[in-house]
Amino acid sequence: GSSRRALDLIDMTYRMVEKYPKDLMLAASTADIRRAKREGKVGVLMGIEGGHAIENSLSALREFYRLGVRYMTLTHNNTNEWADACCDEARHNGLTDFGKDVVREMNRLGMFADISHVSDKTMSDVLDVSKAPVMASHSSARVFSNHRRNIPDDLLKRIGQNGGVVMVNFYTVFLDERVRTASLERDARLKAQRDALNQQFKSDPKRLAAELQKLDDANPLLTTSRRSPALTTSASARTSTAASPCPKASAAWKICRTSPTNSCAAATASRTS
Repeated sequence: GSSRRALDLIDMTYRMVEKYPKDLMLAASTADIRRAKREGKVGVLMGIEGGHAIENSLSALREFYRLGVRYMTLTHNNTNEWADACCDEARHNGLTDFGKDVVREMNRLGMFADISHVSDKTMSDVLDVSKAPVMASHSSARVFSNHRRNIPDDLLKRIGQNGGVVMVNFYTVFLDERVRTASLERDARLKAQRDALNQQFKSDPKRLAAELQKLDDANPLLTTSRRSPALTTSASARTSTAASPCPKASAAWKICRTSPTNSCAAATASRTS
């Protein structure tokens, strides 16, 4: 099941660290991260992408924490039994009561609740429940691209008020509305060919992946070599979405924490899933 898959990947991570001890070390705390930096090593931090991995068990959540997992994305693209995802059917109107218990237990353990991939209502529910800062590990601002995975201004403000951080997803579909629109048009245009390939190579996953990649390569998406005027205008116009004034803010996803030092929690990492 999902828990076993997660355990297999955690085991793989441990074995990789054991194989390359001069280069890697597991990091489960800020002290570990600082130590890795002092020793010139890569600090390996573990997270779970998709709360289905705990299989509706707080005991499993606690075991994953004991193994070194320090954040969990509450859903992946699929709605699970206790939280709605942004890209799937909304079945729970956000978090269920058990989902709220998951967030509370993550707070107690010291595990980040990652709100990338979840629906807007789930995100709002997490912010209602969580007493600790949250993170959006790979999302961007919906003002720039109207993608369901991106975060609207009202929730960006609430993340700032929570003390959380939004880490920008630099996949161009998430950054530029023109690219997102072009992607939808390409998907519609290539649907029949993709369906045919899925049928032809359904018993050969590697070949299927290669053929689908060839099709995508032959039909590249619009890309931008420099920031578009629309993006520049939006960036300067939307700095007010920060939770409090910050002279360093230059885009809607640069959220200022509500703190005595008014420090900026800006994007520090990216992923493309």
